[in-house]
Parts: sequence; structure tokens; C-alpha cells
Amino acid sequence: MKLRQNPSRFTSVLKWVSQLSLETQLKPSISGTGFLLRCAQTPRSFATVTGNEVCSEKSKVKRTRNGFKITPNVRKLAEEAMLDYFYSTRGLQYMVAESMSKNSPIFIDNLLKKVDCVTASDINQSITRYLRFHPVNEFEPFLESSGLNPSEYNHLVPCDKVFLDEEGFLLENHHVLCYSGVDPKRIGKIFKEAREVFSYETGVLASKIKAYEDLGFSRLFLSKLIVCSPRVLMGHTNIELVQVVKTLQSLGFEFEWVMENLSDEGPDWSSVHRVLSLLREICFDEEKLYGLIRNCPSLLFENSGKWTGILVGFETKLGASRSELCSLFQKFPLIQVEKCVSNLRQCFLFLKEIEMEDDEIHKVFRSHSWWLGSCKLKKTSSLLVFLKAGKTRVCQVIQENPEEMKKWTMGSKIQPLPATNVDIESKSMKTQFLLDLGYKENSEEMETAMKNFRGKGSELRERFNVLVSLGFTKKDVKDMVKACPTMLSQTCDILESKVNYLIKELGYPLSTLVDFPSCLKFTLQRMKLRFAMFSWLQARGKVDRKIKVSTMLACSDKIFVMSFMRNPRFKSLLLNWVSQAFAETPLKPQLSRNPRFFATQRALVDAEVSGEKWGLRTRNEIRKVAQVAMFDYFYQTRGLQFLVAESMSKNAPVFNDNLLKKLNGCDVDVDDDDDIVKAITRFLWFHPVNEFEPFLESLGLKPSEFSHLIPCDKMFLNEDAFLLENYHVFWNYGIGREKMGKIFKEAREVFGYETGVLASKIKSYEDLGFSKLFLSKLIVCSPSILIGDMNVGLAKVMEMLKAIGFGVDWVTENLSEEVSYDWSSMHRCLSFLRDLYVDENELCELIRKMPRLIFEDSGEWTLILAGFEAKLGSSRSELSSLFQKFPQCQSLGKFVLNLRHCFLFLKDIEMDDDEIGKIFRLHSLWIGVSRLKQTSTLLINLKGGKGRLCQVIQENPEEMKKWIMGLRVQPLPATGYKVNTKSKTMKTQFLLDLGYKENSEEMERALKNFRGKGSELRERFNVLVSFGLTEKDVKDMVKACPSILTQACDILESKVNYLVKELGYPLSTLVTFPTCLKYTLQRMKLRFSMFSWLQDRGKADPKLQVSTILVCSDKFFATRFVNRHPDGPKHLEDLKKLLVC
Repeated sequence: MKLRQNPSRFTSVLKWVSQLSLETQLKPSISGTGFLLRCAQTPRSFATVTGNEVCSEKSKVKRTRNGFKITPNVRKLAEEAMLDYFYSTRGLQYMVAESMSKNSPIFIDNLLKKVDCVTASDINQSITRYLRFHPVNEFEPFLESSGLNPSEYNHLVPCDKVFLDEEGFLLENHHVLCYSGVDPKRIGKIFKEAREVFSYETGVLASKIKAYEDLGFSRLFLSKLIVCSPRVLMGHTNIELVQVVKTLQSLGFEFEWVMENLSDEGPDWSSVHRVLSLLREICFDEEKLYGLIRNCPSLLFENSGKWTGILVGFETKLGASRSELCSLFQKFPLIQVEKCVSNLRQCFLFLKEIEMEDDEIHKVFRSHSWWLGSCKLKKTSSLLVFLKAGKTRVCQVIQENPEEMKKWTMGSKIQPLPATNVDIESKSMKTQFLLDLGYKENSEEMETAMKNFRGKGSELRERFNVLVSLGFTKKDVKDMVKACPTMLSQTCDILESKVNYLIKELGYPLSTLVDFPSCLKFTLQRMKLRFAMFSWLQARGKVDRKIKVSTMLACSDKIFVMSFMRNPRFKSLLLNWVSQAFAETPLKPQLSRNPRFFATQRALVDAEVSGEKWGLRTRNEIRKVAQVAMFDYFYQTRGLQFLVAESMSKNAPVFNDNLLKKLNGCDVDVDDDDDIVKAITRFLWFHPVNEFEPFLESLGLKPSEFSHLIPCDKMFLNEDAFLLENYHVFWNYGIGREKMGKIFKEAREVFGYETGVLASKIKSYEDLGFSKLFLSKLIVCSPSILIGDMNVGLAKVMEMLKAIGFGVDWVTENLSEEVSYDWSSMHRCLSFLRDLYVDENELCELIRKMPRLIFEDSGEWTLILAGFEAKLGSSRSELSSLFQKFPQCQSLGKFVLNLRHCFLFLKDIEMDDDEIGKIFRLHSLWIGVSRLKQTSTLLINLKGGKGRLCQVIQENPEEMKKWIMGLRVQPLPATGYKVNTKSKTMKTQFLLDLGYKENSEEMERALKNFRGKGSELRERFNVLVSFGLTEKDVKDMVKACPSILTQACDILESKVNYLVKELGYPLSTLVTFPTCLKYTLQRMKLRFSMFSWLQDRGKADPKLQVSTILVCSDKFFATRFVNRHPDGPKHLEDLKKLLVC
């Protein structure tokens, strides 16, 4: 629709444009320059800064617990110890263990701070000893090695798991991503944005990647795509992604081009598809579209094309046709689309502010959008000052030649517009008017008056005549306007209405205005308010009738309240506040008799308040002075309400201290309270603060809690239209200021409700019969009930509790303001308990005795406990009995976690499911009260196998009471003495046959090193002999490497067959290098297959020994051998896939 047919269209355009998100314009600039200026102005600050920098440099030096400096060499030794722990002790794959040890510097530094070590040589041993007794949370180094910072992965670390192998499919899916070409250091981004991917069962993730490969996506493209958009692996195949790629391929773009333009932000493919479809509709010719996208890929990929959509909407609302849009994109400047839209918006608002007509704005944008978007205009106020012209004149210049605006962009020096005949005539009339007032021509006074008397000469003369017409003599009017030139800047009707109000309505003589002409510069509303209040107080004998007009009008609102209004509420508030701010000895330091106390006090102030400048003042004294200045600024200068300003000044200590830190560079007499107040006031005048920070801190929030809640496009509280209005609604309802922070944090929308909406929502809950006390506490506990319609779950819960016999007062007592409640979950829990207990009296008694069944975590733990017991076969009566006997001092959450821990213990020792069910049905009550030790710890301390433990527990489950945390576990009594004696005898005889001396120290060590039964060791020994090795050679082998006999016979046989029969190595190789048998068969096949491939291409020495090929790490093998051939890494990956399959 054309603009002429719909004049109101531009109003909607203005609103739409003004709401565009312009983050770059709203971010504060870095204050580095200000820091340099402060240093330049205050020479002493250089010494202070230097000292601080030295301190900061010293604090950066990292040390161990014993003060040993952490050097790169120490960190390297720590990495080796971590690798040995993760690989050898914890049994993680080498690639994962190596990555976790080498790519987790923060974790290693924190670990070194906890370890006792004196020299570098002790590092490895100290860390190993520490880790044996203090197992670390393996998720932290794993996520850090995946490319995440601690601040990014803290909330991703599972709260109920410590070891990686407890997370079922995590490592498996990690390897799938690595094999797909994803850089292990980029996997952290995938973990953060698509956590579910790592819980896929075996084969699921590989099948999803394979589905994209079947669509023709190259492996290199897929590896980058997965990092950029991890969500493509969630759910079914991303249809929008496929459509975008197919459309781009049909236009002639390859995967390489798409891959080059992908960024780490991760595009929204549905948005990209919409924009691509929009561009295809705008540009019919596919060749033009191809050229456009190739020249400006940012149209598609910058913020997923959303800025392009905004640009099209902007131009369309301004009446641009399809051909004009196509032409605009063809001429599109090589800048960011967001910047282009921002520049167009700036220009649009400028044209609206100079009151250009809508049709003219439409013409300007239709013809000149392409260059308007490439440059940014200065602000309207700056342009009007520099151009030295009014809005009408500027509009006329733009309409004649819009390209004049090119001279008004940021960075350009603006020349004033040439004067017109009207301007020259107006200046001549203004000069004559000033000459008539008595100014001398070409004098300094005349130059100053030309600036002070604002307006055209004809207008000034007309307003002068209005005052004369009201009865003043010309001489009096001349004296009045000389004393207060601004009075002639008002229109004639306003000037006349003010004089009539003072003279005719109030009855003041004309001489009053002659004596005090500046009274006419105040607004008529201020006059009426002040004189009406003064008249009311005068009628009650509370003020002096002889007070002058200047006294009533010129004073600030604060002084007017304190001097004239005798309202006890205002008086008491002011007096209380002032008395707290100023003590009997107002802000003068008192030196303690104890010199050590003075030193401590000074150190505290240095740390808290910000520097040596305030060293002789106590922290509370400095803060109280700052509070006085802050209150005066917020209340008098900024015009906030008394209660809000008082709260913000008194209850924002962090903001207060930060403000004082910024005054270190100022020249302030720290012993003069007035000087400090003036310095703070002066600083605030020229450096306005973000009022949301002290406001939110005064509501009880910490800076870390409210930093993300501060609006990026607002600085003053009155810019948020309904914030303070809804604040007062809560305050008047009885909700304390310190509790509103929780509401603001959890239900920010509530403070944006329009007038009356919040009060009506609260009223709707009162209509349900809720008391004011209950509602005030309920709103703090569950602020979300004020969002949207009435909370149905809350109403149902209260109705059910009322039916059972619980009133609102009982619910109020059991609500905690520290937590938030999910009323739908509480309703489910309450419904479950009603189904479980047929007798309502019994249910009432249970809930009265244990209200936490409903209120702890909104009843979630109760439902989890019931589900856990039901899955283990508990009946309704058994569940009912469990809840009736539940210990009153026990937390439900802790109870369930203890049950779960016991369940996992019984599964770890391989107990039958039926037996586990029996134990939990009969003994859940005491199992949930205490926590068992870890399975591995119990197996060691009890000195029994899993079968033995199962037998003991089945005979008497209460034996587990002796195995809980905090108790010393005694070994189980020996059983089957003959069997154990026989096994030990066979093992001893086997070791004697190997050549160990009986009852020697070597025999004792060998009994520990050779693990397994004597019969098994003999059997594995015979397997090696059966391959043709002599008994003497086998004895030497197992003495050198006892661990080779810890493997089953079939595994041992398969390794020897592979080395001797398949690869053709002689048996002497095994005798020379027996440790080769401790490596996995998969490692052998991978290494020797790769070595054979390199040998066929002349890239490897055929004389290399088996030890050289097997012992080295994967990284060293890749560097030393694989990388010798260009296709080596690719072939190694193919071999890995083949072996996995």
C-alpha cells in the first residue's frame, strides 16, 4: 500500500525501527583513555599504578601447596603423572588420557596447589600418591581438554558422577566424533550445545553422521558443520539444512564455499532457508542471485540471515518494490548487514526528528538506501548545532539534494549551511533589539547577548511587548530581560499565563517580578504546586506569611519538603537517615590505643575501599559520606522517589565501593566530608552511572546474579516505563525490598506489566481466599505464578490440602523463601499420596508429620522414591509403611541418593535382581539413612570377592550397616580354608619352579606381582611352552614381565600366533622383548599394518625392532612414522575404522 493512501503507516515504521536491536551502539566504550587522562592529571597515580601492577604480576606467579614455583618443567612432569594415572590406573584409552593430561592447564595448576612437594623430582610421586587417596572428578579435565573453560563447563559436570566410565556412552560417542574428523579440542562446543548427543546408544551417532554422508556431504564439510551446528545431530535429519545445501548447489556453489563461510556461532538453518527463499523471489535471474550471494555471503550467514530479513522488511515498509530491492542488493556495500541496517535506522530517525514529511522520507530511501547504509550520520542535536540551521532549513536542503547528507557522516568536519536572506534579516532585527535594550554595538557584551537571547528578532520584540502590555514600564522590562535573558525564550501565551497567575490570581505586585524576574523561567505547574502547598500550610499557621517568592520557587524539592512540610512521616524519615549518616563525631577518624588494631583497620580499608587515599578513614565512615552524596544525586538530581533513592544509596555497598575506587585519581581532601560529597557529586554529573546496578543490588542481588539482568539499551530507571510502578505495587503489598531481587531474577517480565495488570493478578489470587500474608510469601517463593494466566496447579494443591484439613496458615509456615516451587509437580505428588492412602485421616497425619514429602523440591524426590521402590517390586502397603516410618530428620533427596548408591553397589558385585528386590523391600528404611563406602574400597577392605560379598549380604543384609561411611571396615572371616591353602600352595610351588627362593623377600614380592590362582598361572605358562619356547626362556620372560600371565590363555595364544605365524617373527623376539605381549591385539594389528604399508612405499626401515613399533606413544608413532607419507594419516584412520568394525 502506498504511503499517501495510509499516512499512519510511518508511525508504525517509526515504532518498528526504534525497537531494532542495535547491540553495537548500546555497548559502553572501553574506558582506557579515561584511565590515561586520570593518570596524566594526577602525577601521584603513576606510582600507585606501578605498585599495583607489580603486585598483580607477583600474584600471577603460581605455586604449589608448599610454595614451590610452578614452572613449565614442573607442569610437564605433572602432565606425565596425570597421563600415567588416567591411562594405567583408571584404564582410560591412551588418546583420551593423553588429551586430558596435556590440554587441561587450569586443572593441573589447581591440582598442583593441593599437592605436597618440595622439589621437582617429587612431583610425579606426590601427584600419584595424592590421586590414589583423592580421586578427582574426571569430567573437569575431560571437558577442559575438549576446549571449554571452567566457567563454561561448571554446570555441565554431573553432580552424581565422578568417573568418565560411569557415563555410559560418553567416551564411545567421543571417539565416533574424533573418527569423523572433528578436532578433539572443538568437541567441548558440541558438548555444551548438544549434550544429548553424547548419551546416544552404540551406533546411533555413527548412523546419524552416515545419513548426512549419504546425502553427498563430504567428510571435511561434515566435520566443520557438526562443530558449527551440533544440533543437526539431534532428532531426525535437519530438513532445512538439506534444502539450503541443495538450493546452493543448484545455483553453482560447492561444499568448500559453504564451509569457508560457516562461522563458529552456528547458523539457524531454518532462518537461512527462509532468507534464501526470499532472495530467490526477489532476484528472478539465477545468475544475478549467484553473483549476489558470492559477493555478499553475509546476506545468508550473518546472524543466519536475520539482518537481511530485517533489511527487506524495512525497505518494504517504506514502499520499495521488488525491482528496487533487487537493485539495492546488487549495489550492496561490502559491510556487515547489521551495520547497514543500523545506519539506515539512524538516518530514518534523523529525518523523523527534523520533522520531514513521510512522502519525502519515502523518496529519499527509495533512491539512496544503498549509500545511506554504508555511512553513519552524526546525531541530530550535533548536526543542528554544526549546521547552524533549524529543522525546516535542514529538511529543505535534503529535499533539494539528499546527497548533501554524505557530508554529515561520522568523521567528517561539518561546515555551516550558507545563510539565507531570512537569516540575515532575522539577525539584523535581533541586533537592533539588543541595541534598544542598551547594549553597545560590536562590544563583548553584545556578542555574549547574541548567544544568550535565543530566538528570532521579531519573536524577541513581540515577547518584550507582551510584558509591557501587562503594565510594566519599558525600563523595568529591559532590566528584567537583562537579568534573566531566558525568560524571552518562551512563547507569548506561556509568558502571559505566568504573569497573570502571579499578579491577578495570587495578587503579587508587579514590583515582585521586577525584583525577582527569574521566577518566570520556572514552569507554571511548579508555581501552582508550590503556592498551593504554601497556602494550605499558611491557613494552618505552619509557615511565615512574609516569605518571598524567590524562597518558595528557587529551592529544590528536597529543601522545600524539609523547610515547609511538617508531615511527621517525611520528617522522621529524613531525620533517621541523616542521623545514621552522621555520628556524634561526624566522620572524623578515631585512632585506636592499640597500634596493631590501626594497622589491621588500614589494611581492611585498603582492600575494601580502594587505595591509600582513604587509609586514615574507616570503611564505614567513607561509605556513609558516599551514601549522603548518592542519596542527594538520586533524589534531587535524578528525581527518583525518596524511598527508592534512600534504598539505592544505603543498600548497594559493592556499587558504593566501586564508585569510590574511581575517585582515586581526583584531588580530594579525605578529611573533609563536604569535599568528598562535592567530588562524588561532580563525578556523577559528568559520568552518569547505570542506575540499574545499585537498584538491583539494593533488592538483595549480588553483581554476579544481576549482571545479565541489566538492560543493554537503558541506563536510567525512568527509561523502563513500569519498573518502579510495579516495584511500589510489591512494596505496598508488604514484600520487602531485599526479597524483590529473587522475583526480579526469576520473573523479570512481572516488572514490565502495564499499569494495573500486576495489581489485578494479585487481586485474582485474593479472590480465591488467599490471605495477604500468605500471598506475600507465596509471590517470593514462586514469582512465576504472576506470569500468564492463573496458576492452575497452585489452585488445585490448595484445594486438595484444604479438603484434607490444612489451611493457608499451615502452608505459609512450611514455605521457604529461599527456594522456588513447581506447583504442578506438587499436585502430582499430592495426588499420588491420596491414591496411596485411602484413609484421609492417615494421609493428614503423615503430611502433618512430614510436610517435606510435598515441599522438598516440590515433591519430586517423593515421586522418585516411590518409582524406585515400585520398580524393585514394593507393593502399596510396603510403600505406605515406608512413608509412615520415614525418619523425620532425614532429607528425602539424601535418602534417595543413599538408596541408589546401595543399589549400584549390589549391581557391581553382580547380585541377582530378585535378591536385590528382597533386600530393598525389607530394609530400605535403614539403607537410605546411611551411605555405603565405594565398591572398590569395600572389596579391598573386606578382602573378599564379589561372590563372597553376595553370600554374606543374602544371609544377613544388616551386615551392610558395618560398611557405611565413617566406620572402619573389618575383613570378612576366612572361609574355605582348604581351597585357599591349596591355591596358595600351587602358586608358591609355581614360583619355586621359576627359581625364587622360599621365604625370601623376592618370593614375597613375586606373590603380589603374579596375580591369579596357582593352577591358572601354570596353565598359561604351559601355553607359552607349547609354542616351542623352552621352559628356561619362558621363566625368563615371566620374570621380566609378570603381567603377561594375567591374561587368559586364548588371548595369550592369539597374540603369539599373530606375531609368530602371521607376521613371521621368530620366537627369540618374544624372549628378547616379552613386554610386547602386554599390549592389546588391536594395537599390534594397527601398528604392524601401518608399518607394513609404509615399508611397501619405502618410508620405513624393515630392520626396526618390535619394541620400537609397539612401545612408543600414538603421537610419537604418528610423528616418527605415519607422517612420512602424505597419505599416512588418512590410511591410519581407515585402518582404525576397519579394526573397529
